[in-house]
Amino acid sequence: MPATIAIAATSTLGYMGILIGPALIGYISHYTGLELCLILLGVLTFSTIFMVTPVYASLSKK
Repeated sequence: MPATIAIAATSTLGYMGILIGPALIGYISHYTGLELCLILLGVLTFSTIFMVTPVYASLSKK
């Protein structure tokens, strides 16, 4: 992927996260409670640590 397209895609995903993230957290916490929602958010954030190594390994093979 060319650098210009990668930068545009990353910026788009970042803006989507900023706009959709708080609304999604509020929607989920409305049904499960804020504490459980924030715990889930922490678990999902922590799980990205384990996804980085396989993705980076697959990209470096190309």
